[in-house]
Amino acid sequence: MSRWICCSILVLAFAGYLRAQKAINCVVVMQYTPDTSEKDIANNQDLLESANTLAKALGADTEIGKVTSTVKLQAVFDAFAKGKRCCKTIVIVSHGGTNGALDMPYDLPKADELPERDKGMARELGGPAGKTGWGGDRLDEFAKAVKKLFCPDLKPVVSFDGCYTAKEGGIAEQVAARGIGTTGYTGSCDFGYLENETTREKKWPGPRPKEGTSSQKKSYPPK
Repeated sequence: MSRWICCSILVLAFAGYLRAQKAINCVVVMQYTPDTSEKDIANNQDLLESANTLAKALGADTEIGKVTSTVKLQAVFDAFAKGKRCCKTIVIVSHGGTNGALDMPYDLPKADELPERDKGMARELGGPAGKTGWGGDRLDEFAKAVKKLFCPDLKPVVSFDGCYTAKEGGIAEQVAARGIGTTGYTGSCDFGYLENETTREKKWPGPRPKEGTSSQKKSYPPK
């Protein structure tokens, strides 16, 4: 068998493998312990209902994965990929710090190695933490996992639906610098519900800029 034929067979086999993959919309929602009881801060139900609203808008073939204090982000990514699946969309619904970091529900890997002065970064992905050696490694791991999870015929884009994620120096900009397009909010955002005054029915419109602020949705192209 000639080398040309062998190469052609390999190419066709790989193309067949790609066709066999099922593309899904992947929605990640963070669930924090303890949950917040502050009136002006989104609680776990607000985040989850907002994720449900986004999932409905994305339509069929959408799956929601919950990240908790015990279910890590990589485990949710692995569940998305199970059964020869890949993500055509990745949305992450979470809290975000005013410093541009994504707040995680658990300590990130090797957080125990942080010096005492940096212990507050243990649950921060990106932002100022991402500018350190430890935090930069965590961002590199995240970017690598996203690229692996995304459908190979699509350019990866991650929507960080959390407050301040798209501020200058925040996680959206940092992940874009690692070759992944991103979106996020430049300032405060709202996950709260709207209540019908007559029926008292609650509806969650989904993540949106906080009314009365200069916050907006911003995109960063991959670099």
